[in-house]
Amino acid sequence: MATNRYDLDTNYMLCMDSNIQVDNDHDWGRELIFHLGTKEEPYTLKLLELEKPHVLSSYHKHENIHETLVVLAGVVSLRVESPFFRLYYPGQSIDIQPLQRHQFFAVQDSAILMEGSDRIDPNDDIKDTDDRAGDQFIGGD
Repeated sequence: MATNRYDLDTNYMLCMDSNIQVDNDHDWGRELIFHLGTKEEPYTLKLLELEKPHVLSSYHKHENIHETLVVLAGVVSLRVESPFFRLYYPGQSIDIQPLQRHQFFAVQDSAILMEGSDRIDPNDDIKDTDDRAGDQFIGGD
């Protein structure tokens, strides 16, 4: 059995499973990516560590990827097909269908999102170059 440990407080990671990778190439933080399922029925689970408050992800969409986001820690501001951001708190989730543009950031010091998707394709990330930042906010539930 593989041993995996990821401690968000100390940023220490030990991965002894080739199905796990880390992507640090983001302005907002990093991703811990778990490749699950099979080739015939792929499934990807990501932990998105939003390390820098108020640093926006790109406003982007995916042609074929269906995502579900769940806030695990912190407060996240997220918009989907809207100029308005909405606050999401731990335990709250949102479903993002293919072709829905979306963008997020940590409101406080940091936040952690869990993202589940039916596939991973680094080429299926279509950025909206006209609109990096929305300018409206609405409160959460």
